[in-house]
Amino acid sequence: MDHPLPNVETFSGRNPEQSASRWLRSIELHPFKNTFTFLTFVDTKLTGLAAEWSDQDPEIRSLMSKKSADETDKNTFHALFMSRWHTTVPRTQPMVDMTPLTQRRDENIPDFYRRVLSRLHLVGGRDDAPKRTVESRSNDYIV
Repeated sequence: MDHPLPNVETFSGRNPEQSASRWLRSIELHPFKNTFTFLTFVDTKLTGLAAEWSDQDPEIRSLMSKKSADETDKNTFHALFMSRWHTTVPRTQPMVDMTPLTQRRDENIPDFYRRVLSRLHLVGGRDDAPKRTVESRSNDYIV
C-alpha cells in the first residue's frame, strides 16, 4: 500500500526556531515504502547549508543514493544528521567569561574541548569538523 508523502517544511540548518531532531522525527513518523524512499524524501527537503552538506559529504551522498538502503543505513544517516545539525544556528548570549581558554592541569582533552565548544556556542559559532567515529571505506578510522 502506497502512503502519501508527508507535508513537511524544508530544513536549511539556519533557522534558530527549527529543531533538527524534531524536524527529522516529524518525517520518521510517516510510513515510507522503503528506506531509499525515506532518504530520497529527506534529501528533497534539505535546502541551503543542509543541502550543501548532503551534496558535498561523500558518505551522506552515498547513503542518499543507495537504492538498496536498509535500516542500518537509515540509522547511520540519522546519527550523521544529528551530529551535524544537533542545533540550528545558536542564539548568541553575552560573554560572561572572557578569560583566555587554556587547558587546566587536571582537565582531560574531551572536557577541555567541551568547554571550548560551549564558549564557541555562546558567541554564535559552530564546530563544523566531522564528528565521526565510524569505520571508513579504506578501513582506517576517523577519530
